[in-house]
Amino acid sequence: MREFIDDKLQYMSPPSVVYKYNVWNDGINNCDNRILTKREIYFASIDDFDADYPECRLPLDFDAVTEGDLDRTARYHAELVRPNSPEWVIKSEAKRLRGLMVLHDKQNQAETLKNHEARLKKDVGIFSTSLNELNLEMWDKFGDLGTGYCVGLKPSIIYDNILCSMGRVRYYDRSNPPKIFPLSFSDEERTEKVWQQFSSIPKDLGFEEEFRFTKMIRTKIQPLPSSYIQGQRAFVLPPEAFVEVALGPSISDEDKGYIIEVVNEEFSDLPVYKLVFNRKTKEFAKELIV
Repeated sequence: MREFIDDKLQYMSPPSVVYKYNVWNDGINNCDNRILTKREIYFASIDDFDADYPECRLPLDFDAVTEGDLDRTARYHAELVRPNSPEWVIKSEAKRLRGLMVLHDKQNQAETLKNHEARLKKDVGIFSTSLNELNLEMWDKFGDLGTGYCVGLKPSIIYDNILCSMGRVRYYDRSNPPKIFPLSFSDEERTEKVWQQFSSIPKDLGFEEEFRFTKMIRTKIQPLPSSYIQGQRAFVLPPEAFVEVALGPSISDEDKGYIIEVVNEEFSDLPVYKLVFNRKTKEFAKELIV
């Protein structure tokens, strides 16, 4: 998947900065604050989102699959498992595989979807950010009504330091979500469908202006990179990945003091801004305080 996304990135311009909204919880030692205290970001399970929609899952269009599609799938996989074999061997293998296919069986479909969801919860991690640090709705929802803070990060450095994929999310109408054809006939087609599922969310969440990082927490890649640990969800970023810290317009003096203290200890020259909200214009202004 990483190689496919690398190719796609050649044709898109990732933003120079993305923003993670957060709340300073109960002092310096709280795990929620580790993005500053430990320079650590966390790739959450889809369970952690508590979403009111199927996160990372779009409906599979089983009804669109024809008998010819199943024949083609059997042939495709026969060629994969019997490479460089005579034609009669491939045909025999394709016939065997075709006989095992029960894709149109409703019970099998339900079991497949159940197992797929269970794997997603264990195997996929998501780090969500926003393209906009001056987003009033984001400050309300994820910045605890403006009492929290926001960290600016460089996506290119996250991408270079962590084995992950990244990109802008795609939005769909809840009443008409896109359907995924359940069969694929190439690695690129399969990867594109995976990325579409990982990056698609309802359009009523468009106010979040989300830029998403997605990581396979468990992987069959061998050998694994030396820095990679199976099951790992938290990753430490280098100092150069951090661009700024913006304090919410309603942050408490106590939390403001804690954050400034941490920034001075952990970073050499990371600017800290205080946001001021103009109720008449409904716009933010940034004031440099460190």
